[in-house]
Amino acid sequence: MPDCFRKEYPSTRIILDCTELFIETPAHFRVQSETYSTYKSHNTAKGLIAITPNGFVSLVTDLVPGRMSDKQITENSGLIDVLDEGDSVMADRGFLIESYLKKKMLN
Repeated sequence: MPDCFRKEYPSTRIILDCTELFIETPAHFRVQSETYSTYKSHNTAKGLIAITPNGFVSLVTDLVPGRMSDKQITENSGLIDVLDEGDSVMADRGFLIESYLKKKMLN
């Protein structure tokens, strides 16, 4: 881990972010609803990426419908289950996973 990062965030084990990719509007109404992202105002597919503090890509999930929340994707990935008690997870405010991490005794 880079020294500058280690000093400020010594317990950070993983950094999370989701990305959304625009997709063609599906013909089927139900699929349109499942893939519509209110954040992007478009139909999207969404994926989670996790990197370590030294920049190693440790997880890339399969794409899911864009309507799925970052929290749901994180929970479904199983990533949190492999972290150790006391580890910290860094993510932007949109993830809303703080209560989920506390249940797992993570920061």
